[in-house]
Amino acid sequence: MATFDDPRKGESGVKGSAVRRDKVTVPQLRAAQPRDWQRASIEWDDFAVAATEARNHIRDVTRRLPHVWHGPAAAAAMRRLRVLLDEMTIAYRESRAAALTLDAAHDGFRLASTWLDEAESMTKTADLTLEDDGTVTVPDRDYPQNDPDAAGAARADQDNAEAVHTRAEAALTYAAEVDFHVANELERVKKAIQTGWQGFNATSDPDWYHAVGACHYNTVAQVEVVPGPDGEPQAKIKYQVHVADRYNWDGSEGKSTEVPQLGVVTDKDMGKLHAAGLAKEFDMGGQSSVRTWEG
Repeated sequence: MATFDDPRKGESGVKGSAVRRDKVTVPQLRAAQPRDWQRASIEWDDFAVAATEARNHIRDVTRRLPHVWHGPAAAAAMRRLRVLLDEMTIAYRESRAAALTLDAAHDGFRLASTWLDEAESMTKTADLTLEDDGTVTVPDRDYPQNDPDAAGAARADQDNAEAVHTRAEAALTYAAEVDFHVANELERVKKAIQTGWQGFNATSDPDWYHAVGACHYNTVAQVEVVPGPDGEPQAKIKYQVHVADRYNWDGSEGKSTEVPQLGVVTDKDMGKLHAAGLAKEFDMGGQSSVRTWEG
């Protein structure tokens, strides 16, 4: 099944995906316990709920704090609370991503296991042997010579073997695909948690700046290097950018933005509108399409 390679000492863990695509064998699929994936999914969902509750509590504090505390220390506290609010937003998003991935793994392995059960039932009915790699062995039959039914029995064995192999191969191939894609997504979540997200302020583009302002992003990549026709290495990098942030107004003094056609808009004024129900903070996030670079 998919394998995680830890970076060697001295190497950065932020390189491309460290997931190898491995074949799944019959014993491995037999040993798979889809319910374990489901239990893990529930645990990650619980963590996402806890992150949401923490985020809501922090947001409430940032709304009330400017009304009761002023000065340099209050401003520093508000800056730290805003960072913490973003961290809890990201924690929620990554926890939900992990939960959905594990839930998909539960469904995928359950389906693959069902196909394998069907293949094994067919082997018992036809008196065949299913090997660990999904191939099928027909035992030696003592067909009577010159028996007109012997040729038909041999053909039936071959047809049954092909049918079993088709079903078993489908189960193992599908399990390997599920395993690989789940492992890649969990690796992405792991890296997002380990390395954190980078801050970004979209000041270079007025449209993006007024739409999202500052946000957080991370980039996940899969790197493949293979020998080229001339013996030189050829690299292919598939990468995707993820963006997440809480679009909110913290109500702090002195924070404002110049908005075309409107003039200067302060966070304090927008925070008051949100508290009054005339404006609304929201979570924003998304990801780019998967892009490829070759060289």
